[in-house]
Amino acid sequence: MKKTWYHRLILSYVPVIFLLITVLIFAALSVISEVSIRETEKANRISARYVMDSLETRLRDIERAVLEEMGGSAALDAFYNPDTPADPLLPYEVSKGLHRLADDHPLIHSIYLYRARDGVVLTLSGLEPAASFGDRAFVEEAAKREGNSPWSGVRGLREWLGEPETEVISLAKRALLPLGGDGIVVVNVKARGLFAIADEMINKDLTYMEIRRGEARLYSSYEGAPGEPSAEPTTRLHSEALGWEVVSGIKPGALLGHLSLLSHLWVWIGGFAIVTSLGYLFYITRSHYKPIENIMKQIQTYHSTAAARQHSSDEFSFIGRVLDTLMNQTAQYEKQYKEDLLVRRRQVFLELLSGRPERSAAQWEELLARLGIGAGARRCTAAVVEIDRYARFREKYSERDRNLLQFAVTNAAQEFAAREGMTVWAEWTDEHRLGVLFLEDGASRESGSPSEVLDRLRTWTPVHLNLSLTAGVGRGREDLTHAGDSYAEALAALRCKMSLGGGRVLRFEDRDGQPAGNIHPYFGRIDSVVRSFRLADEDWDDEVRRLLMALEGDLLRDDGILVLLEYWAGALRRSMEELGGETLDYWVREAEPELLRAAEELDTLEELLPVWKRTLEELHRQYLAHTDRCGRRGLAGEIRRFIEDDYANADLSLALISDKFGVGAKYASQLFKDEFGMKFVDYLCSLRMEHAKRLLLETDASLPEISQQVGYTHSISFGRTFKKVVGVTPGDYRKYMQPPGPRGMAGESFS
Repeated sequence: MKKTWYHRLILSYVPVIFLLITVLIFAALSVISEVSIRETEKANRISARYVMDSLETRLRDIERAVLEEMGGSAALDAFYNPDTPADPLLPYEVSKGLHRLADDHPLIHSIYLYRARDGVVLTLSGLEPAASFGDRAFVEEAAKREGNSPWSGVRGLREWLGEPETEVISLAKRALLPLGGDGIVVVNVKARGLFAIADEMINKDLTYMEIRRGEARLYSSYEGAPGEPSAEPTTRLHSEALGWEVVSGIKPGALLGHLSLLSHLWVWIGGFAIVTSLGYLFYITRSHYKPIENIMKQIQTYHSTAAARQHSSDEFSFIGRVLDTLMNQTAQYEKQYKEDLLVRRRQVFLELLSGRPERSAAQWEELLARLGIGAGARRCTAAVVEIDRYARFREKYSERDRNLLQFAVTNAAQEFAAREGMTVWAEWTDEHRLGVLFLEDGASRESGSPSEVLDRLRTWTPVHLNLSLTAGVGRGREDLTHAGDSYAEALAALRCKMSLGGGRVLRFEDRDGQPAGNIHPYFGRIDSVVRSFRLADEDWDDEVRRLLMALEGDLLRDDGILVLLEYWAGALRRSMEELGGETLDYWVREAEPELLRAAEELDTLEELLPVWKRTLEELHRQYLAHTDRCGRRGLAGEIRRFIEDDYANADLSLALISDKFGVGAKYASQLFKDEFGMKFVDYLCSLRMEHAKRLLLETDASLPEISQQVGYTHSISFGRTFKKVVGVTPGDYRKYMQPPGPRGMAGESFS
């Protein structure tokens, strides 16, 4: 999203910010200029004072050294004393003292002595007449003065004819002390060396300095002519000892001088900039407020005047509340729309499978396309997926977990179908049944069939969701208006689940034309079994076994089987009431609840009938007296070791154990259960299945070979038992549980 208004808002304030920053910079520069000038003036005063003090100190040091030499040199006294005998080496001795004095003070250019009585001058080079001396004029003038002369100004010195002039400052002292009428001592100091201290202490780009003696200028820092005008000086220092004056100041135009001229105007400029900025801010703010004002007017059009007045003090809060309200309403509308869409899809799904469609095939295609399901679909196949042992499923999982598992089953069905290039519409039509509609566009394809998708689904769920599924599949239809017929066939196929077994795919076309068995003959057989039980007939167990085998082998509908089991339980209840005593107590306490629970929780005869058989057999055991348990534990251990060693024997049974250990079959069974907490058949089955799973994953043996190795004569019986215990067929177990490799027989399976 482009932030056009945001960018315009930022750019509109740029001129104000620029103007204010400019004023601040100008003010800062003005202040910096003023501060710099003051600091420079201060530094200039310090420098001038230092220069003055340095000049006085150096010249005083030279003057003091000269006086010390004059007062302490015997040769110098002899040079000026007329009573001193003539000595040709005397000038040499005096000259040595002068040389020493010049060497100790590098600023001294030259020193010479003038003797008045004979008019000779003694220089560092020797004696010569004053008449031919190059500095005769200065010497004669100094000799005429009374007393000692102060330091002279800068003058040109040429001691010898033909040599260039040197600028010096001279000091003339009378000799000998205290009257000093015998001559003078002249000391010439290098002007350039003396004033070098001034050059070092000042910045010629910022400040200037002059040293004056009266009106005469001894030194100037200007590089131009000596008479060059200077700015108004900031420092004037006068030396009483030297009679000199040091004048110092800041050069014109230095230290932002052009801005310092405006230092008194920046307040006016700043005030003008602030006033201009305020006016511009009001103008720009008004321009930016116009869109908000328009939004407020539009909002007020849809709100009452009272509400507008209530929030008029804070426009953005009012707009925010309105937007929150609109967004909440939009979210509610979207949520309601999604919920309505889910309900609508489920209604359409149930209507489509009801078998009473009120729309044509074209109308159904258009409606499904509008719902985003199977655009262009024409051919359809219906199926019903049922959760096995749903009563246990409800007890084991909470409602939230059940919903999650059902959601996972739905997604898995859609994913497996998508892998096969098929479109699936699935809705839970009941708590334990998922209606599935496979939609195709009618064109020829090489994708998988609905049965293959459902077979993959029912194989996947036990391993990943610990959930067993049974699916019924109807025949495909070329028209959506006949989807209800396919759905009815799927339900019909699923109604034979108890006889055919759960955890598999039941196709209607596999039993097309095969009629369901008749339940009426079974009522008489049930009455006969109940009568034999009441009479304690020795063949009662055989009659029960034959009846159960007949029920398991016949193809009966689920509702018919439940009717027979309910009739059987009712007949037994009446018989137990007539018998009374401990048998009735056992029936009421354990047997009847176990039979009813099995009928409610178990979905197939393969699971249900063994429970009934064991429960009914337990009734007969109530007639048997309990025997002493002494020695039973050792016998039970021997029986268990015998089973573990001979589990692969297909003839291993309670009868074989009875013959082997010389005890009754029923006693051996009860003994095994009492000692190990499980029945003989369950222990033997569990032992065989564990060895079977190991052989399936670790060997390449065929399924018939494995069934023989674990004690099953017929591979079909092995397959049924394996599926009952493990949840999947041996072939599916090897196919999906074995890691990829050369082993595996994915094509084999047991139905």
